[in-house]
Amino acid sequence: VAASDGVWEFIDSQDAVDIVGAAYESGLAAELAALSLITAAANRWFAVEGDYRDDITVVVIYLDGFARDGGGRTPAPRRVAGAH
Repeated sequence: VAASDGVWEFIDSQDAVDIVGAAYESGLAAELAALSLITAAANRWFAVEGDYRDDITVVVIYLDGFARDGGGRTPAPRRVAGAH
């Protein structure tokens, strides 16, 4: 996850991992994971600042070739349909 300061103002890194991780586990494309994080950040800005918010920019790239447990296992490739 790479994101502008408008995201990190009200979303901490663990929240971002949880949001993007939930999208990944649900089989959603990275684009939709980014949209989920953008939506969460915008909602938190609105709750605290009303109609004002800083820029919110997010890039999500799934690194499927890396094992989560560090044990060297690589998950099987999977196909995920992207939004058009």
